[in-house]
Amino acid sequence: MTIAAGFNCREGFLLASDTLYADTSQRHGRKLLAAATGDNRVWFAGAGTHAGLERLRHEIATTLTTVMNERDILKCVEDALAVTLEDVTKDSAESTEALFVIRCGSTGPLHFLENRRGSSELSTVGQPAQCVGSGSSLGKYYIDVLYRDLMPIRWARIVAAHLVAQAKTYSASSGGDTTFLEIRRDGTTRFIDDQLEIASDAQHLGQLDAAMRAALPDASVNDDALEQRLKTIVEAIHREQL
Repeated sequence: MTIAAGFNCREGFLLASDTLYADTSQRHGRKLLAAATGDNRVWFAGAGTHAGLERLRHEIATTLTTVMNERDILKCVEDALAVTLEDVTKDSAESTEALFVIRCGSTGPLHFLENRRGSSELSTVGQPAQCVGSGSSLGKYYIDVLYRDLMPIRWARIVAAHLVAQAKTYSASSGGDTTFLEIRRDGTTRFIDDQLEIASDAQHLGQLDAAMRAALPDASVNDDALEQRLKTIVEAIHREQL
């Protein structure tokens, strides 16, 4: 089912994902999607099959209207999920999961929502960030360790780049490129798929991870060397906190 993540940031929201669908054919493509009619907008990061995510996007795009209020938009998304889950994924081992950001009108607040696995019902994301997909357990670990509510989008990108990179390394169901979607509170958005730019984000925590691994003891280390390596790790962390 791969991985997708969303972060509640100081300036808005960041959505992130890999590009591997849950299809048996190892299909790749964009999993950060959007639908808009006038100033009513729905953005989402999905995990699941290509057919499931494209059907979800199509259903939202064809039923979203300019006269809908927030409650109507929520129902529009839930109805789209219900159709997708019934018609596309009911006989599949892979469900369709997504993290949604919605806005009603040009000045309305942004709402951060999710559908739990196999459900068409939306619920508010009650934590600073969330992951969905088969790599979500690993992703949630990095969120718990590295992210706090309303951190800047710049830091969310660093965490997201590291999170998706680790999922692609350790989860066989995650792969392909990493992509971001920045959604600012003023309604402006930026889709990022430049892999050099994203690799630059990933290297920050990647360097720390590499340094930690280099300091880990091996089977031949004696007690004095072990103490020195532990001291090196603690001092490095302390310097980062200053």
